[in-house]
Amino acid sequence: TGNYVVNASTSDMAGNTNWTGFLNINVDMIAPTISISAPTNNTFVAGIVAINTTGSDNNAVDTIQILIDGVVNQTCAGATCSTNWNTSVFADGNHNISAIVNDTAGNSESMISVLTVDNTLPVITSYNIIFNNGTSVTDANVYISPVNANGINDGVKINVTTDEIVNFTMNVDIG
Repeated sequence: TGNYVVNASTSDMAGNTNWTGFLNINVDMIAPTISISAPTNNTFVAGIVAINTTGSDNNAVDTIQILIDGVVNQTCAGATCSTNWNTSVFADGNHNISAIVNDTAGNSESMISVLTVDNTLPVITSYNIIFNNGTSVTDANVYISPVNANGINDGVKINVTTDEIVNFTMNVDIG
């Protein structure tokens, strides 16, 4: 790695010699670096997902390629590259997102992130609402109040069972 000045000569059988002019050569053997800033490695994704990459080099970044499961999805000139990945056309499960950076000297480097596509909605296998007085309901259209007819706060417990780990959100319509 570094700058060098070279010239060459040639001689024929009669002893005639000819020299080239001096040539400046920049030898770059340092590989560029690449990072996938979004999404982060080992995360769950669904729907349309933004993939963002950044490359750097001691001289100059030429191109960055983003590959999904080994297939080129996007090629960009320069030190940044982004694309939107429609995960709905991929099977649920692990997928490799690769980024390959090339510098102007022909050196390259790559990085892989493994993402888990999960576009399948969780299945609610059972649910019930249990009041502190011991009664329970499983009707989908239940009107509940933690306060009983005597104005005493009885409390409400809601059990929901699904086929996978989920973030539970309860929407309350107060009319």
